[in-house]
Amino acid sequence: MGHLRKEALIRLADVSRSTADRLVRRLGYRNYRELQQSVRNDFSWGAPQVPEGAVAPNWSDVIEADRFNITETFSTIDPAEIEALCERVASAPKVWVMGLRASVGLAEIATHYLGQVRRGVHGISGDSATWSRDLALLDPGDVLLIFAFRRRPTVLPRLITEARRLGATTVLITDISAGASARVADHALRCSGQSPSPLISFSAAITIVNVLTLGVAQRLGEASRKHMDDVNKLVRSVEAVSSPYQRPRDGTAD
Repeated sequence: MGHLRKEALIRLADVSRSTADRLVRRLGYRNYRELQQSVRNDFSWGAPQVPEGAVAPNWSDVIEADRFNITETFSTIDPAEIEALCERVASAPKVWVMGLRASVGLAEIATHYLGQVRRGVHGISGDSATWSRDLALLDPGDVLLIFAFRRRPTVLPRLITEARRLGATTVLITDISAGASARVADHALRCSGQSPSPLISFSAAITIVNVLTLGVAQRLGEASRKHMDDVNKLVRSVEAVSSPYQRPRDGTAD
């Protein structure tokens, strides 16, 4: 509800406009916009706290919340936009990935996954001391993926604006609380992050990474398969890990 237009909510609920208006007033709000803002405030900033004496959630509640997050997120994203992003990430000269604050781990996963299926994927440090140097490496046609959830640095809109000025396509993967940063990005994918645990859930964001990785691999076809094969050969050659292809030198297996 926090991100749905009134008309879309009426269609989903299959009720009349007058019925929706009466419900809004009965809930104590002057209009739908006020209700929507209240929902955004409640859900955007995330970490629920269990009242003293209440029944604490368990792991099954976490699973149900993540199912909801994934379904809710993809119900609000136009499939055509996902397809266009997969095409853009597949065809870009270079792909740059950065994560801010708590989203650093998401960026590392995205860099690893996309770097497995195509060449030219580069991570940008979450340390602001290097941002100017890294942004200067952007070329026209590149793609910049930015993971930035709640408590985003206030400089983020300016960072996105500069990346666009340099000719990069900017893709912001964020939550429903994003305002100015989402407005200046070329694409903003808003994720539901509800969780009964003390911290925000990134299940929807990880699923977006999985979808993009699959889409890029499918579009690159044989080039992607060759790159993956090259990576796997080097893993077996230079990395001290066990794999289905080769037993560890000491004869043990993990």
